Amino acid sequence: MTSQLPSWIPSHLQRARPDQCWWCGGLADSREHRHKKSDVVGTFGKAWMRGQVVRVVNGSSYLGQVQGPNSDTLKFAKVLCANCNNSRSQPFDAAYETFSRYVRTNSRVGEEYFSFKFSNIYGSDWRNEREALVRYFVKAIGCRLAEDGLQTPKAVIDFLDGSGKRAPHLNMEMGVNLAKLEMGKHMKFHGEEEGSLWLGDHGPWVDNAGALVGTWSFFGFQWFTLTWVFFFDRVRGRSNFYNSDKVEMNQFWPPGIAAGDAERACTVCNHGHP
Repeated sequence: MTSQLPSWIPSHLQRARPDQCWWCGGLADSREHRHKKSDVVGTFGKAWMRGQVVRVVNGSSYLGQVQGPNSDTLKFAKVLCANCNNSRSQPFDAAYETFSRYVRTNSRVGEEYFSFKFSNIYGSDWRNEREALVRYFVKAIGCRLAEDGLQTPKAVIDFLDGSGKRAPHLNMEMGVNLAKLEMGKHMKFHGEEEGSLWLGDHGPWVDNAGALVGTWSFFGFQWFTLTWVFFFDRVRGRSNFYNSDKVEMNQFWPPGIAAGDAERACTVCNHGHP
């Protein structure tokens, strides 16, 4: 979950005032959660015993202990003002909380169907709630960009303010991480909790000439993943969840991982040896 962006980012793409809220331009005095607090509590509970929850840094063997749902390790730097982070984006946050709760509590969505309907989550107002959900994703991605020193284009700000129904500059895709799904099932086989949250590294997207044209990353919980690419100059966005009520999620194995790896790596199943 580190930045892998190059040091030669063009000046016009850089965030000019790190002390300003990237959304409204006010004083950046508030820290948004990298993972929604409701996800953290829903996954690990409100009361954490010492050593119960750990944070794996950059896919390494380092495990950092997380003290509680409000731990600073679970938050972005101060890149928003309190008003934008709370009042202005409250409908976005509420739409996401409803979405993530549905996904966490309906395992068949990821384990069998690999699809869902927004109307099953939000009811008759699913179109408006879907737009609020998209704006939550854009807010989270905007915080990632700002934390790593990148300027947010005006079209994105306009979108958060209510202009248009398709997130500009962004390609986004909902997917099922089959490795996480397999690991969750294996943990349940051993009577353990399957909860996990993750945030991918922030990497560069370059064209054939080697010029920086965008950045990419992903985040998710359990098996659910939102993968995104942010293009600086390509205003039109696209997604696999913009166009209809039903969403068909992409199914994928991360590079270097294949079916059966969870059992092969399990020290219990292999008598202490992965």
